Amino acid sequence: MIKVKLNTHEWVKIGTKLDRMAARAEKAGNRAAIKKAAAPMLKAAKRLTTSKRVKRDLVVRSKTELGIVSVRIGGKRLSDGIKLLHLLEFGHRNVKVKREPRQSNGKPGRIISSRVIGFVPAKPFLRPAYYQTRDESKEIYKREIWADIQKHVRKEREKAGI
Repeated sequence: MIKVKLNTHEWVKIGTKLDRMAARAEKAGNRAAIKKAAAPMLKAAKRLTTSKRVKRDLVVRSKTELGIVSVRIGGKRLSDGIKLLHLLEFGHRNVKVKREPRQSNGKPGRIISSRVIGFVPAKPFLRPAYYQTRDESKEIYKREIWADIQKHVRKEREKAGI
């Protein structure tokens, strides 16, 4: 008869260490994985837009707030294309503005009156790009995160001498 004595406390410790290791691996590779996953959306958005300026200025930017990485597809900072994104996506009113003459310092004069002369219809490109590529982006993200976790596990094994 063989007697086996299991210490469940050790198994809990191992499980906790594995959870921490996976969290560290995911955090380390998260930004790169999300940016790679956003690439098909960016490509689709550029393909769907009709404006050359917007097409030129669309970029992927990442941001971390409170440990959460987010990616935004939008215009480059300080570019003319960024000012057009919401107008193209959602449409806008066309307004004729009547101003006072220019001031002596070269600034435009005060607005005297304005009136709506028409409407520009919406030409959405970001939302359709998202809906077309969301499944592909999820798969890319899964693949990239899994590769980063495996890389992290290999490093931990080497460190432990396993």
